[in-house]
Amino acid sequence: MPPAQAEYEVQEILNRCFDATNNRLNVFPQIRDDESLLLGTDSDIALRLRSTVLGANTALTGVLVGTPVTPIGPAANSLIISNITASGDILIAVNKGGTSYMAFMADASTGDTLVGVPTGQSFDVYIAGVKEIDYAAGAMEFQQATTISTTATTLTLSPSTDVHIADAKGLVIGHTAQLNFGALAELQITGTALADSSMSLARYSADANPPWFFTHKSRGATIGTNTIVVTGDDLFILGVTGNDGTAGLDTLAAALNVQVDGVPGLNDMPGRFVFQTHKAGDAEGVTERWRITGVGVLTSVAGTPANAATADGSVLATGGIAFTDVANAWIDDASQGTGTVTHYIGNNSINVTAPSDERLKENFVPYQGSVMEAIKTLEFQTFDYLPEGLRLQHGRTFGLTAQGVRKVLPEYVFTRTDDYLQIAYHEMMPVALRGLQEHEDRIARLERQLVASGIVPES
Repeated sequence: MPPAQAEYEVQEILNRCFDATNNRLNVFPQIRDDESLLLGTDSDIALRLRSTVLGANTALTGVLVGTPVTPIGPAANSLIISNITASGDILIAVNKGGTSYMAFMADASTGDTLVGVPTGQSFDVYIAGVKEIDYAAGAMEFQQATTISTTATTLTLSPSTDVHIADAKGLVIGHTAQLNFGALAELQITGTALADSSMSLARYSADANPPWFFTHKSRGATIGTNTIVVTGDDLFILGVTGNDGTAGLDTLAAALNVQVDGVPGLNDMPGRFVFQTHKAGDAEGVTERWRITGVGVLTSVAGTPANAATADGSVLATGGIAFTDVANAWIDDASQGTGTVTHYIGNNSINVTAPSDERLKENFVPYQGSVMEAIKTLEFQTFDYLPEGLRLQHGRTFGLTAQGVRKVLPEYVFTRTDDYLQIAYHEMMPVALRGLQEHEDRIARLERQLVASGIVPES
């Protein structure tokens, strides 16, 4: 700079420092647009009022050096404060009770920006005059309804221990508030589609182990206390509700209970499943229909079976068992149906009783034929069943073949769905009885002939 120009600038600065009106020297000179107030022997600290926009990541001689990392360039008429000393910090401190406390610090050595408050005080954030955040030691309180979101990738919480939600507060996913479905559940997932109203558990491991879903029940009155449960206690209930037209979704359609099924002890927790459903038109709600006891009995008795089906894995159906949805297809104690439908065990038909009341029949015609000739032509044999015969019994068997019976009494032979033939033995019983009648009639005729010829005396 030419000496004359330098002298002029020094004089100009001195003129700005002197207040001619009040005939006194100002402590700080007036710094005009795009001029810097430099502090320090080496001008390490610079304050500049930038009158025009400065582009992002743009150097500014004597103020922003090197390749600046300023992704948001300052607007026009911005104040820029800069420490251009390598690893030099900027600290703003306050005096509280005679002790200085850091309020703000830009740590150049680490690149961190620190905000500090005195002990026992809080760091508060105000927006438009409204307090939004109150942050004291170990506790951050949002003072207004707050949304935490990310416009880029995943928002991740990674605490060193646990994330805690206070009692009576809820974690709601997919909605703005908790909904009351008979109880104000503190964990809720709500949505309008499959994905946003579903929950899944997955496990990826090189073994046969699946993910588990655990629940726990103690009779202790406070969290963490261990008090033994007793028989009949509900350990878990899965309830399924639907909207019945009212404001809540608290009308049960069905429920699955897990209950204590005996006297618990150390490492011994007997349990049972209880299945409940809501019958249409029943205002009483769900009712127990079935249960599987601790020994594996499937029973429709609400209590523990006392006289039947108490063996492991047995079935007790108080209403009877129906194997097909047709009339009278019951196996029961004769209180549910007439039992006219034939049932099967394996490939063998069973028909322990059959209705024969004459009030159920019509078109009666006395049978005039003879069945003895047919019976005499039946070929009885002994044989062994092949494995594909699916026979319930084993060893040597005495009987008939369906092919042989079909030649003589075809009406008692049926073709199964797998194309094998089968004999309706229970329907052949009248044939055997008729054969006995014919046999007795023949004996009676022979006796009369012998008496008439005098060979035997009349009885």
